[in-house]
Amino acid sequence: MQTMIDIEEHQLNKLLFYTHAKTSNEAILLIVNDYLSKKEHLNNLLEQNDPVLMQKKQLLRNIQDRFTEIPKEIKLADELIAERRIEASQE
Repeated sequence: MQTMIDIEEHQLNKLLFYTHAKTSNEAILLIVNDYLSKKEHLNNLLEQNDPVLMQKKQLLRNIQDRFTEIPKEIKLADELIAERRIEASQE
C-alpha cells in the first residue's frame, strides 16, 4: 500500500521530469512563471479584442494626432490664458 509520502515523491519526480528542473523549488517556479505568462498572454488577447478598450485606444490616438499637428512654437497654455483674459474683459 502506498503512503502519502510515496505518492508525493512520485508526483515530485514527475514534476521534476516534465519541467526539466533540478529541484522542487525550481520546478514550482517554472510552473508558476509558465502560468503567469499564459495568463498575461490571454489578458493581452482579451484587451486586443475588447471593442470598448479598442475605442478608447483609437480615441486617444486621434487626440494625440491632433496635438502633434500643432506647430511647436505655439504655446497652447499661453493661448488659453489669452482667451480667458479676453472673455473676462468682455464680461
